[in-house]
Formats: sequence, C-alpha cells, structure tokens
Amino acid sequence: MNTGEVEQQLVDAQKEASPDLDVGEAACPSDVKAEIGSTFECVVTVAGVEAPYAVTLTGIDTDTERGQFDLKPAKAIIATDKVVAFLRAQLNESSRGARVDCGPAKVKVLDVGATFDCTLGDARSTQTVTLRAEDVEGTVVIAGTR
Repeated sequence: MNTGEVEQQLVDAQKEASPDLDVGEAACPSDVKAEIGSTFECVVTVAGVEAPYAVTLTGIDTDTERGQFDLKPAKAIIATDKVVAFLRAQLNESSRGARVDCGPAKVKVLDVGATFDCTLGDARSTQTVTLRAEDVEGTVVIAGTR
C-alpha cells in the first residue's frame, strides 16, 4: 500500500492540532499491508521532534483504491508555550511576573503518565514544578512542587 496519502493526512492533522508549531514531514513504513484493521506507526516532525502516531486502516474505497485511516498520537505531544501559559494562569496575582522555564524545546513528546519539570522564579526564589502528561492530546497536570 502506498503510504503517501496517510503521510499527508498526518501532516494536516498535526498542523490543525498545533497551528503555532512548525510541522515538518511525516514518514510511514513502506511495507504496510492493505488489510482493514491493520495498524502501523508513523512519525511526524513537530518543531524538530519526531512524534509517533498509531495509524489504523479503517476502510478502502474500492473505486479509488484510497485508504481511510484512524490517526492517533501514540504519545503526548505537548507544546511548551501552552505549558508556560498554563503555569502562569496558576500563579497568584503577586507572582504573575515570575519567570517560567520549561527548557529550550518548543515541544515535548512523552508517554502518557510521564513527568517533566519546569522552574518558576524571580529575583528572590526559584521553585520546581513537576508536570504529568495526562493524555495523548497534550493535557498536563501539576504532579508536585519542590
């Protein structure tokens, strides 16, 4: 099966999901069987990071021989600028000017349940906030502070 059409669908889906990030090319294996229900993994480059997607062939149009696919991220794709905005919204009024640093990467690709740290700080103090990836849509929650 030619995976070129699913690669373009993956790029389009990721651009829609993260319009503020640079979405590059997608790559799928070339030896995919054209059987309904078959699942394979592809990757899409998002802000320079490869994000895996699980792709399932759900149907085949016999007239056009085009596949119909279910596309789901295999890991959480988290835009760090959204995490920074989320953390700023959690701060009390007096701390809103604090520096929030989640690292230099514009995107983090993590297993659901994985954690990562961001730091909050100003001239007087610094605090580390641990966040957890809740789902493949990129939802994060605060898991702890220190």
